[in-house]
Amino acid sequence: LNSKMSIIGLGYFRSFKLFNRLAKFDVIVPYAIGDYEALLEGEEAATTKNGFGDPLVRISMILIGEDPLKPKEFFAKEQKKFKLGLALRMKVPLGQYEPDKLINLGGNRWAFKGAVAGSHTIKNKLVLETHVSGWFFQENDNFYGGNTSKQAALWGLQFHANYIFKPGIWLASSLGGVRV
Repeated sequence: LNSKMSIIGLGYFRSFKLFNRLAKFDVIVPYAIGDYEALLEGEEAATTKNGFGDPLVRISMILIGEDPLKPKEFFAKEQKKFKLGLALRMKVPLGQYEPDKLINLGGNRWAFKGAVAGSHTIKNKLVLETHVSGWFFQENDNFYGGNTSKQAALWGLQFHANYIFKPGIWLASSLGGVRV
């Protein structure tokens, strides 16, 4: 399969207080423009797909760490050393989907991602972070050719180290992996 795809995303992001903790809500709606070429049952085939993909909705919250602050207060306050947060993301099956087509922009199934993330700052210069996450997928029982598409959970683990030379200048290194 050879493909060339461009994706433009429109997003809305909003921070707010939830149970007197800092929280964020965001929605991202992707629009894709793509050309695909492949061998299908020994024959060359090509198609073009343009349209909306499945939107992503997320709510996240800092459980331990920063309090909700106004921008002026945020920049004047010393940052806390340890932070712990949670996030829940949903992929909503509203994208372009045609069950008689093999290639689609939408998945025709719900997907959910839960994540826990923590960070620790050392001497206001070195920030160590870790993220643990899992994607969980609903079955698509209206997949190409009358089939059912199933996918096992995807588990992710990431580690990040960031060294801050001065505000706006930093060096970062990351390591991550996914397990099915």
